[in-house]
Amino acid sequence: MKLQNYLCVFLLLTSLFSCDNEPVDSPTVNQEIIEVNSELFNLVQRTVGDDDPLEDISCIEFIYPLSLFTFDENHTLTGAHYIANNDEFISLLNSLDYTESISISYPISGTLSSGSQILIETNQDLKLAIQECLEEEEINECEGLLKQCLWQVTYTDEATGIYTGSYFIEDSGVTIYELDGQTFLGSWSAFFIEEELHLNIYLNEENETSSFWNKDWKVSYVGNIYMQLTWEDQVIILHQVCGEFPPTCGNDGLTFSECEMETDSQQSEFVLNNYSECILELTLFDDLTPTESIVISYHETQDDSENDINSIDSSTQYINLSPTQTIWVRIENTLTGDYTIIPITLTVTPC
Repeated sequence: MKLQNYLCVFLLLTSLFSCDNEPVDSPTVNQEIIEVNSELFNLVQRTVGDDDPLEDISCIEFIYPLSLFTFDENHTLTGAHYIANNDEFISLLNSLDYTESISISYPISGTLSSGSQILIETNQDLKLAIQECLEEEEINECEGLLKQCLWQVTYTDEATGIYTGSYFIEDSGVTIYELDGQTFLGSWSAFFIEEELHLNIYLNEENETSSFWNKDWKVSYVGNIYMQLTWEDQVIILHQVCGEFPPTCGNDGLTFSECEMETDSQQSEFVLNNYSECILELTLFDDLTPTESIVISYHETQDDSENDINSIDSSTQYINLSPTQTIWVRIENTLTGDYTIIPITLTVTPC
């Protein structure tokens, strides 16, 4: 996501050589090198790159022309390069071998869009400036994503399975959380702790649900529409859902209800195939694995699902064995042989 705040960097370069045969260790050449295989080189490369919007750093830009020095594996000066634009800059950086290095003449002066100015005098200053810029960009990106569409909780394990299907949505600056027909109001905000992106969630209630969510969650990304939240040993994955409100697979999660066949019979008819689409959407298999590579089977016991035996015919009507019954779903990726076992609940509803 592009930011409006650009850090304008001016490279103040002195003359490169006083004469053609000046020694390579001339004081006009900055010997504080940036190795190609270093973190700082990667940050500079991402700053001038424009090929990958997910990786490029767009909140800082260099003002051209500028000059760079290049060094070989022995840190011996091999050249001075006049750079006129971004294309030339990234072309030079991409042409270097991993054993080579570059250096930039300092100081570098910069002006923020707010009008405040900074002075960068070392590689460490440059690294900090880019990292601060990157953190600001990631915070804005995260907060921007939170305002787009709704974020639904996917299934990760039985311990957090009760939250599967619940969702967050932001409305006029207020974060709304929906769980099993209950509405919670609160807020969420992104920030950095020791170079790690965090998401603080706060719900304005004092109960078990709020106690679970009200934490500073560490944020990472599984895919373009998935966000992983981690706190200690708890892992939650949110799935971005757009164009559906409320979501088609509602916040009943992995509980599926059908009308009672006869009054007080406590039995219903379930066509399990009807639930496959929502089961995939509420797990990580949706969008991440080709549909044709997924095989779903339904079983009455966990052992049967683990051993892939005694599967239920999911295309015909299945009559439950108890008013509230657990069915074990085996989801297998035929490309890799990996599989996941997920419990779902069948319930009978008087109609």
